[in-house]
Amino acid sequence: LTGFEDCCDGQGYVNVKLPDSNTYETLTRDLLEGQCAVISPTDTPTETPTTATPTMPWCAHSMKWKTRDSGGFHATSVLAAETEMQSLVAQGPTSGYCDADITSAAGLSNRNICGGTTKENIAYYLDIGFTAATSGEYSFTVMMDFGDNGFFVVVVDESGQSGSNVYSALGATNWNQPHTLNAQLVAGSTYHLILTGFEDCCDGQGYVNVKLPDSNTYETLTRDLLEGQCAVISPTDTPTETPTTATPTMPWCAHSMKWKTRDSGGFHATSVLAAETEMQSLVAQGPTSGYCDADITSAAGLSNRNICGGTTKENIAY
Repeated sequence: LTGFEDCCDGQGYVNVKLPDSNTYETLTRDLLEGQCAVISPTDTPTETPTTATPTMPWCAHSMKWKTRDSGGFHATSVLAAETEMQSLVAQGPTSGYCDADITSAAGLSNRNICGGTTKENIAYYLDIGFTAATSGEYSFTVMMDFGDNGFFVVVVDESGQSGSNVYSALGATNWNQPHTLNAQLVAGSTYHLILTGFEDCCDGQGYVNVKLPDSNTYETLTRDLLEGQCAVISPTDTPTETPTTATPTMPWCAHSMKWKTRDSGGFHATSVLAAETEMQSLVAQGPTSGYCDADITSAAGLSNRNICGGTTKENIAY
């Protein structure tokens, strides 16, 4: 409603007869809210419930194989072997050697994994990352052709960093001479079984077998075996989103009753466009003394004096 008054600010009103009614009544916010209540919500929940999707860091296992030209290096200590291997790995593989992701710790030799015919002066590095599914003793049987000495070690992984060595061995491990490492591991903890060694000749095929705490037999350590171990750990995560109930979004309930009066300066409207243009200009200026802006709850008693207070009853733009 837009209008202009010279005098004398009589009280007005707005009544309404709803489609399901035979009578007019004052248009109020309570009436509008009552109308909202009879309209059934048709919206959907704001979030779609999801099922738990396990995040399994203990399944982020890996089997990283690396070989390099050893240059005839002969290891005399675990530290010397580790230092030399780190230097060689950093340089990257040359012709006849390689880096590879493998799925089984069987047939471990440079020729078998990298291809080609290189069988002398080989530095071997194998990092098998896994998480223990069961607490107890894990028994690893390792056989590698480390004629120039090597070592095997199980290290604890803490936030991706290798921790202290818990089991190690150093010495010439000629082909067909297996070594056994027994390690007490904790379920849910991540470990790395690392093999580092050097060979003058002749690159015999090696392997890593494992006997799990709940088993009486050794079997080849493979990624499939690790994945099977992952499967026996029950996920403990929660759904990624908490289900919510439907909350109606009812734009027809975002009702309001905005009242504004201004000094009209005696303006007399000659058209709808003229009235609208003048009112927009006055509203933008804000109310002066005797006039106001107000949120009201009922369209009864509509007058400047009744809503804004005071005595101003002339030259009013509503």
